[in-house]
Amino acid sequence: MAKFNFELDTVLNYRKQSESNKKNQLMNEINNLKAIKNDLESIINTMEDANDNFKNSMKDNVSILNLQSHYSYMSNLDNAKKTREKDMSNQNMTVENTRIELIDIARSKKTLEILEDKKREDFKRELIQKEQIENDERNCFNHSRKKTI
Repeated sequence: MAKFNFELDTVLNYRKQSESNKKNQLMNEINNLKAIKNDLESIINTMEDANDNFKNSMKDNVSILNLQSHYSYMSNLDNAKKTREKDMSNQNMTVENTRIELIDIARSKKTLEILEDKKREDFKRELIQKEQIENDERNCFNHSRKKTI
């Protein structure tokens, strides 16, 4: 019996592997985005806690040195927050670009799978047609042999 051979099988396998790799890449990028988001939330919480602590300490006598150190600390936290926000924005863009690439790869893979299914159906139809011809020839031969005997 003949075996089905899809000419673009190597391309299809490459697309499947590419899709798998892109999914892994997307998962890693989403995890990085979550880590950046967690860092940003931690910085924001630290800023809020520092402001609350400073407001509570304002009830007491506060020296200029304490004011300067608080201002410096808050300034550093604000810079860290801005950096993390920029990192988060960049990571969001990276995640979206990877998603778009994954969608393109998935579409091309699906197209190849549909083409393979159609080729397989054509192959099956040809096999059935050949088998029918062989059966018809065999029946004609057997029928003609019976008439001569």
